[in-house]
Amino acid sequence: MVTATLWIEITIAGFVYLLGFCFLFLPPTPSVDLKAVLAYKDLLPYFSAALIGVSYIVGIVFHRVVVVIARFLTTHMRIGRLGERLGSYSSQRSAQLTEIWQFGSQRLQREIDFHFGLLALLRSLLTSVPLLAISSTVWATRSEIASPWRMSAAYVIFWALCFTAHYRQIGLYRKAQDAAVKVVEAVRNMQAQSKD
Repeated sequence: MVTATLWIEITIAGFVYLLGFCFLFLPPTPSVDLKAVLAYKDLLPYFSAALIGVSYIVGIVFHRVVVVIARFLTTHMRIGRLGERLGSYSSQRSAQLTEIWQFGSQRLQREIDFHFGLLALLRSLLTSVPLLAISSTVWATRSEIASPWRMSAAYVIFWALCFTAHYRQIGLYRKAQDAAVKVVEAVRNMQAQSKD
């Protein structure tokens, strides 16, 4: 696993969680004079760095929580074929995947990492978007800024797209793993034959 690529996906999902929590504590009628913010414009780079750091921390915590909940649901509450498809796959093949990291090329490892990063992002969005949807819709309803029905419809469409993409990404991730395992097995067989 190349962690240099995964932190981006974790930070994006963490920011969505953080935004959802911010809407929970935002007053219905915020009375903030934006001119007052101009006095702190020199601190904007530090604020941005802190926001990225906090988003990463929130994202990694919820990433771990979502994985634990997903494993619990797939092992104790099977939902037929869908439950099997959404279940954990990499843990069942840990020995073969270890060989990929040990004997596979960097290109092969990057491909697997790319698919895993997308899977982690989409899985986190499946739980962070509903939090953002509920908190922002409730806030917008209380402040009478927007119609809750339009906001809810937009969030439902976006969540459905995330679910479809997540479901599709699982299949792509498994195909990439299967192909990588075959490549590593072929390379090891060639190395064994060349030694003979």
